[in-house]
Amino acid sequence: WGLVLVVVAAMVHPASAGAAVPQDAKVVREGLARAVERSRLSADEAARYRAILDRAVSVQRRLPNPRASNLAAVIRDVSVQVARYDRPRSLALFSMLDLNTRHLSRAVPAGGTDVQEAEGVGYRAFAGRGLQFHPLANFAKLNSLVAARRADEASRLAQALVARGVPTEGGLAWEYYFPFGGGKAPWTSGMAQAVAAQALARAGLLAEAGLA
Repeated sequence: WGLVLVVVAAMVHPASAGAAVPQDAKVVREGLARAVERSRLSADEAARYRAILDRAVSVQRRLPNPRASNLAAVIRDVSVQVARYDRPRSLALFSMLDLNTRHLSRAVPAGGTDVQEAEGVGYRAFAGRGLQFHPLANFAKLNSLVAARRADEASRLAQALVARGVPTEGGLAWEYYFPFGGGKAPWTSGMAQAVAAQALARAGLLAEAGLA
């Protein structure tokens, strides 16, 4: 089922978004300001995320296609979540935007390529959508690290993923931030949630796995 989602998502091509980047950026800035007003983010957090956005917009203007259109699509993905900005979602979204700005300034990764940031959090390339936060792939990796007894790497990745988990009545949920199959983001995967619970439990984070 996870493979089906990957294939379907890869077939979804966003509309040309380059011309909309200034408006999308304006929406994001306004959303960050509202998140501070509502105490969902601190002023320092919002300032850090604005800096990531400003850098992305500046880089996007100078890029040729398809790098420019991929980065524009990621900026759009961040903007459409504006009403949901809180600590875990903003961390996931703006970390994803920062990573895309750095990688797309050099090249467009081939579809299906996985790229990791310093904490070990992984992002997967989708056609026309840049590199996207991918919960299922991340928790599969966490399982592998635990099985290989690579404790330091497992702990670092587990904590980074927990920080990106959105609180729900049932515990934490990990969201995908790109649309697929005609549906809108954010969405969650039952398979990803199940693998998350298994991986976090194996990493010793029973409460975060919803088992405590």
